[in-house]
Amino acid sequence: MKRRVGFLLLMAGATLAGVATAQDTNVALTLEECVGVALKNNPAMEVARTGVAAADESAGEARAGYYPRLSANAGYSRWTKLAFMPSGLTLPPETSDLIGPTDDWMAGLTAQWTLFDSGERGGKRKATQATRKAMESMERQTRQDVVMAVHQAFFEYLAAQESRQVADDGLVRAADHLKLATDRVKAGAAAQADESRAQVEVANAKLGVLRAESRLRIAQGRLNTAMGLPAENSIRIVKPGTDVTAPGGLKISEIMDTASKNRPDLQVALQRVEAARGDVSTAKSTFGPKVTVQGSYDRREGDLAGPGDEWLVGVSVDLPLFSGFGTVHRVSRAKATLSQAEAVGQQQVLNARQEVWAAYSRLLESYQAVQATTAQVADAQESVRRATERYQAGAGIMADLLDAETALAQSEAGRIDAQKDYFVASAAFKKAMGVLIVEK
Repeated sequence: MKRRVGFLLLMAGATLAGVATAQDTNVALTLEECVGVALKNNPAMEVARTGVAAADESAGEARAGYYPRLSANAGYSRWTKLAFMPSGLTLPPETSDLIGPTDDWMAGLTAQWTLFDSGERGGKRKATQATRKAMESMERQTRQDVVMAVHQAFFEYLAAQESRQVADDGLVRAADHLKLATDRVKAGAAAQADESRAQVEVANAKLGVLRAESRLRIAQGRLNTAMGLPAENSIRIVKPGTDVTAPGGLKISEIMDTASKNRPDLQVALQRVEAARGDVSTAKSTFGPKVTVQGSYDRREGDLAGPGDEWLVGVSVDLPLFSGFGTVHRVSRAKATLSQAEAVGQQQVLNARQEVWAAYSRLLESYQAVQATTAQVADAQESVRRATERYQAGAGIMADLLDAETALAQSEAGRIDAQKDYFVASAAFKKAMGVLIVEK
């Protein structure tokens, strides 16, 4: 337990040291740079990479069966044995009944090569190669998940920054309204209630600033975590281009074709089917014979006999006749696993099509929401301007001005969330098609 705690503390120290360097430079990061940091530091990527490495070694292990096996052996012994004579025979009186002590040693080489195994090696090789490709696809899936998490956290952080700015602007406007109401009360042109309501508006605006600041801190932690950094790390980001383009001109059939070719999870399902087929071939091979050629050479020497050579060359054939029906059950199990993998693959295809359809629908919805909220903000800004002018001229009341201000704050918040939803939906749509991948 102490060793584990020490390891975790060591890793935490190394991570914080890297964060300190990033804080010292205080460089503003673009979206692409945040993705790059995440692909380098996020632990999920290391898990995926080591999984591919392990699968690659398994594939190499399966290929080893095609090569001959060579082993060396050597031994030394010093021994003493009691000599036994047949009944009726005795040793001469001057002869000891012990043999030894004597020294013996030997050294040799043994080689074995499988010439034919009824497809066992081929099945194992096919299964391990398919598993390796599946792990590569899973790594690409992990990359997409990490990139998607960064996109979502990045635009949430950007929206939090804009919300903080909107809250600051609202506080400035509230302070201006309070000053306007105070001046009018002093001039006898407005009731004291107007000043009181303006003071409440300022208090609410200050509370809005505090909430926006809290949202910004939480969003900062999420972005840092998505990049594989401590949540408290201080970061700055570069605002990307915020052009919102209509997702038109896309044919759903082309979208589905793109998804079927590029989605890593569908490739994983396909490779798992191939691996299951390899397991079926391996299981069937146990019904057939196995032909092996082998040879050995030994050199022996001892006190009782002079040096001598021993050698062997031969071919063996092993044909299983009965295994208690174990082979039959093994093949049946492999076939059932194959059928299961094929059914899972078909279900994943259906799920993928539904996910693409839903992502495309959300993209269309978010685009339309951006257009609607942008128009709402423009209308609300005009309403605030007119309400302010009427109140200054004595033709309006404070309630109308405050209502207009509230409507403007709500519309601005809606526009910020709509823009964030659009960019996140755009990334989710690319992920659903399997194209949200940053090359290594």
